[in-house]
Amino acid sequence: MRGLFFKIQRVIGELQNADLKTRKRWLIGLSGVSMIFVVILWVVYLNITFPSYNSNSITGTVTTSTKEVAEPAQKEEVPVPAAETSFFGILGRGFGVLEDEVGNGFRSLGTSIVELWDKTKNTFSKTNSYELEKQNTPPVEEKGTSTPDPIPPTPLPELPGVKKP
Repeated sequence: MRGLFFKIQRVIGELQNADLKTRKRWLIGLSGVSMIFVVILWVVYLNITFPSYNSNSITGTVTTSTKEVAEPAQKEEVPVPAAETSFFGILGRGFGVLEDEVGNGFRSLGTSIVELWDKTKNTFSKTNSYELEKQNTPPVEEKGTSTPDPIPPTPLPELPGVKKP
């Protein structure tokens, strides 16, 4: 793993020292690869989030996912009038659904921010208290105790080539 890291680091160093034409080629190539990667992720996301349609049905009945089945209160499908099957009618309904989803997202974001704020506030509002008590030391026996002789200072070794002041 370390070898791979050093190889990548070496390639980046060589690229930094390369001429302008080579650096532009790498920029275009890596930008294209990253854009393709993002588009692929976007398509996968769309395939996961949008419901699939039953291929046997001509009208395109939407199959329900496990998330929709688990919800207690399901909305009933209201038949759409023919006037609202136009492009702008569908676009308007899509914006309505998008508005509901964004609203739900902001509400859940708001509740999670409030919960995070409460946790943080509780964490920082806790106080620690310390009580210091004087420790009772046992009395020193007077018999046979004497003050030890002080330790004489130890001279430091002299370094070669350094003169004393």
